Amino acid sequence: MATDVIGWIALGGAAGAAARFLLGRALDRPGGMPYGTALANVLGSALLGLVATLGPGTAVLALVGTGFCGAFTTYSSYALAVALLGTPRESRTAAILLAVTVPVAAVAACALGALVGGALA
Repeated sequence: MATDVIGWIALGGAAGAAARFLLGRALDRPGGMPYGTALANVLGSALLGLVATLGPGTAVLALVGTGFCGAFTTYSSYALAVALLGTPRESRTAAILLAVTVPVAAVAACALGALVGGALA
């Protein structure tokens, strides 16, 4: 059982990491604001809230919740993108985006996903 769950987490993690990479590549610009990574954090939070409230089995929660959402959402990639911004103005703007994205937008998206999941369950 435990090895099955690890496999589902690994599979979901691979897909989530690839999806985050592609979203970042599409929306982020070198030395620019990390909008793709910020969007990944919000979308992944909404998906996790939705999936968790639907009451899926262990395999689905491992695949989508721990695996995909765990790899798709990332604070470390966002922190690196903010740290690599060149000008103080960009850094201030990124810090504001960070302050809004993680505690406000991601938590609100997770709550919205949970509301939708609760309504569908």
